[in-house]
Amino acid sequence: MKTKKTVWSVLIAVVMMCQMTGCSIKPDSLLTGDDIDDGPLKVTYIDVGKGDCILIQAGTFVSMIDTGYENTVDRVSAYLDREGITAIDDMIITHFDKDHYGGMIGLMERYPVRHVFLPDYESESNGYADIMTALGIKDKDDISSRYEVHIDDPGDTAIVDEPVVTFVYGDTGYSIDYYEEKSFDYTIRASQTEYDTDRENDNDMSLIVTLHFGDDSYIFFGDIEKDATKEYLAKDYGKKKFDIMKFPHHGDWKGNYDDLIGTVSPIEVIVTDGAERPMEDKTAEYLDKCGIGCYSTYRDGTVTVHSKGIGVYGIETEYGRTE
Repeated sequence: MKTKKTVWSVLIAVVMMCQMTGCSIKPDSLLTGDDIDDGPLKVTYIDVGKGDCILIQAGTFVSMIDTGYENTVDRVSAYLDREGITAIDDMIITHFDKDHYGGMIGLMERYPVRHVFLPDYESESNGYADIMTALGIKDKDDISSRYEVHIDDPGDTAIVDEPVVTFVYGDTGYSIDYYEEKSFDYTIRASQTEYDTDRENDNDMSLIVTLHFGDDSYIFFGDIEKDATKEYLAKDYGKKKFDIMKFPHHGDWKGNYDDLIGTVSPIEVIVTDGAERPMEDKTAEYLDKCGIGCYSTYRDGTVTVHSKGIGVYGIETEYGRTE
């Protein structure tokens, strides 16, 4: 029988740095409290196996980062239905690999989607052609709203027949004021790596998504590998810290990830892995050495992070924890 357990991680302002590895040490301050208010921001890493499907709920605003596989649409839909979700404001496809875009068409057939964000490169994968066909796009350069982001009122009825499509080529984002005096700041950032048709380096083309809500901060790295990680860290925005980090590429260990972890200095890391390929031992060992908490969709099932904008995070897992 599946059980649930809520763990609250309390952010301490001064985070010690590990001198040997250069990575952050998470303070040993975990509290249990099933009766604690969930908070207005809810980020759910839905278990779709080794793939990404991340649901962000902020007041009436609903966003989805990647959509899992074609054969996990029923599982994702079941979760959305339990949450009472009938439409999706934003659907972000980080890159054109089937474990990220596979459920897109199936979900769009079931839920109206208001705005679709896609990376601005023409992939050689079959998924790219399928998505363009489903969206009715023959030439993306002809789309008038190609680089424009315009949200009139998040939570309004989504556009059913013709969602706005934006190909993200640089940085884009917006701020939503909806809860007390805190704003929900959302940024979608394109990879600065060049697409190589010979190598088909789709992973390094992943969009990187960040969100801030008061003192809370989250970052989602898609599947970036060595080249994109290096490019990201070389930018000014690549020097910022985030509390909750979606680990790149399902926990596979790639070059520069030690530098990335040291720079982001997360309190908790979420790994979207599966039975067919769990996170690498090196990843788990490195995070443990750094004292960084780690949740895995393979080990923990669907993982949900709640927060209130004050740097306090409630983490709920589908399967619970035994330790």
